[in-house]
Amino acid sequence: MDQTSIRERLIDAAFDLVVEEGFEAVDAPAVAGRAGVDVRHFHAGFAGPVDCIVAGLIAANDSAFEAARDFEPEDTVREKLFELVMARLDRLSERREAIARLRWTALRTPLLGAALAWELDRALALMLDQAGAGAGGPAGALRRTGFLTTVYAPVVEAWLKDDSDDLAHTMAELDKRLDRAERMARRLPFNRDAADDMPGPDAGPAAPPDDITADGPADGLGPTPPPAPQAPPA
Repeated sequence: MDQTSIRERLIDAAFDLVVEEGFEAVDAPAVAGRAGVDVRHFHAGFAGPVDCIVAGLIAANDSAFEAARDFEPEDTVREKLFELVMARLDRLSERREAIARLRWTALRTPLLGAALAWELDRALALMLDQAGAGAGGPAGALRRTGFLTTVYAPVVEAWLKDDSDDLAHTMAELDKRLDRAERMARRLPFNRDAADDMPGPDAGPAAPPDDITADGPADGLGPTPPPAPQAPPA
């Protein structure tokens, strides 16, 4: 068995444990035992349980590189972002139940929460760069925040509840949110001649997402007084 196969088996085992027993059950012996490999392979490949979980999420970024290979020169930023987001969520669909549990666990596990937030910011930067919107520097940081609150976070909420075979509800929500982001970009004075470059470098102040339900936390910015800690999206 090669090292890549062992690594994938360990990651799969960790996510299975999250679904069945919760993140608290994810440790080196449990993951290695479920994967059917010696525990030394876990320690050789990961710094700990959080690192193993994050590695599984980072693997979804490969889907963005694959989607980007099919882009045509005439494709707009909006069209590219649609394909990139759906490629990521489609790749993560087999781990959707685990991700839903991890989001709640992150509220009471600071290390996990920080790691998931870091991975998400990295994924957002990758998607924006692949789409040609740019994610670097201060403007890129604002663009990532705008994309998260206006598009990605509410789409993840829809994805977590989407029981359709083809993720039709998720695609509809993404289409709606990208339309909103595009309209916001067109209203920016410095962006009227480049509305295709959405989300704009300053997407705010964005309205809070309208998807706050009893089934999960909101991912946008809360009103005053400060809201309770929020779970990061996938």
